[in-house]
Amino acid sequence: MENHLYDLGILRQMTGGDKEFMKHMIQVFLEEAPIQISEIKKAFLDNNTAVVSAVAHKLKSSCKSMGVIKGSDLALEIEKNSKELNYSGELEEKIAYFEAYLLEVVDELKKELK
Repeated sequence: MENHLYDLGILRQMTGGDKEFMKHMIQVFLEEAPIQISEIKKAFLDNNTAVVSAVAHKLKSSCKSMGVIKGSDLALEIEKNSKELNYSGELEEKIAYFEAYLLEVVDELKKELK
């Protein structure tokens, strides 16, 4: 099932179309993505932009693998600009938007496992 939030074609290509491996990769993403966004939020609250950037980098790659291109782009923005955005006050808004978007993606991806 393809969805406006993601395109599993990238994952399908990476796994050679192995449905069980695809399900495994989706499950890992479903487990890890919410943890990683929580780590980003905590690091932001701790004013630790290095951790914000590092975790956003990991999440960017995960999103790209799942075909969550908008999520990958958002993670890249947070990764590259965490220091500057933090000083401008935009980082908190971007993280909140990214979290809401990612949770929507997670809810939709759960349907792929049925």
